[in-house]
Amino acid sequence: MPRCKEDRQERGYALMEVLIAAAIMALVVATSAASLRIALQGTTRLTESRVAYGELQNILAQAKAGIALDAIEETYPTYTLILSPVAGLPAVRSQEARPTLLTVTHRERPSLTIQTVLLRTETELSR
Repeated sequence: MPRCKEDRQERGYALMEVLIAAAIMALVVATSAASLRIALQGTTRLTESRVAYGELQNILAQAKAGIALDAIEETYPTYTLILSPVAGLPAVRSQEARPTLLTVTHRERPSLTIQTVLLRTETELSR
């Protein structure tokens, strides 16, 4: 009979070892899942930023090519385009164009803002 009591104790220890191992595995899985979620969010945010950067470059290229800002805003409705005169800079005589600051801002993510100076004539500014 003493042997049976020892077997029960050993089985009890084995059960405790299995429970502890299962708890450790659950902790590892939970931590890994949280890390994976954070990594996926970072990847998504990076992809969105790359797309937005490409859109900003396209907007600037179109503005520099002389396309009307109204047409650009129709193409990119998530952006706000603001033209403002640059104080202290004279007009370019050969073209009668004024240096103008173009500010492009993403409406949902204001941190995505870019500025450039364009030469615009008075007629272009009045549109």
